[in-house]
Amino acid sequence: MFLHLLTLLQYATGQNLSQEDRNEILEYHRKLREDVQPTASNMLLLRYSLELKKKLPNDWMDYCAHLRHTMASSPEVPNSQIIVTPAGESKPTFPEVLFYLDYEKQFYN
Repeated sequence: MFLHLLTLLQYATGQNLSQEDRNEILEYHRKLREDVQPTASNMLLLRYSLELKKKLPNDWMDYCAHLRHTMASSPEVPNSQIIVTPAGESKPTFPEVLFYLDYEKQFYN
């Protein structure tokens, strides 16, 4: 079973993500997930889905207007989640978003 990973980093940073960037995102999330306590016995695998990336951003943007938390499940796609990162007037860089995700992990079991 796969967890479909949809990242909106390209929209946050205004950059198109290369295959190397996508691999880095997956590896970063894998490392974050390795450190969860207690350890997970049935954690789903990650997969970067280009198909979902094309379909869901607008759906998520509509849905995000109603979010009150930094993490939510997709209303349309089972086993997918989005992590909402705050941004001010300037768009965060790719490393800034990853740093924020690393900071946020302390708040989730």
